[in-house]
Amino acid sequence: MRRRYSLLMVMLVVATAACSDSTGPENFSISGTWTSDGFSGAEFSMTVVETARAVEGAGHRVAGGEATAYRVYGANAGQTASLLLDFDDSADINFEGGFERGDGSTLLEGLLYGAGYAGTPITFRRDSD
Repeated sequence: MRRRYSLLMVMLVVATAACSDSTGPENFSISGTWTSDGFSGAEFSMTVVETARAVEGAGHRVAGGEATAYRVYGANAGQTASLLLDFDDSADINFEGGFERGDGSTLLEGLLYGAGYAGTPITFRRDSD
């Protein structure tokens, strides 16, 4: 019985160690200020916070010399994020994308849908503190 208990403990330790494998995919926080990077036709900026994977915040888009404010709602799944850019007086925009490490920054690369965008690629950058 004692040997069976020892074997069970060894198996539990091995299983636990396997679950905390540091080579697994990295999870990213979305909290912070993000700006579009080299996006043609408009400049986006937003500041968001994340609470239990729910994302909220606010931002602005500058296009044609005019700034338009929007609210941000969405979710962060650790490696991907889904956001709604909620405008008061114009069509809303959806963003779907994934996180990547950049040179001294974190990138959020994905596609915009709505308000004239039909799967338009965009990259948001959050500089490291």
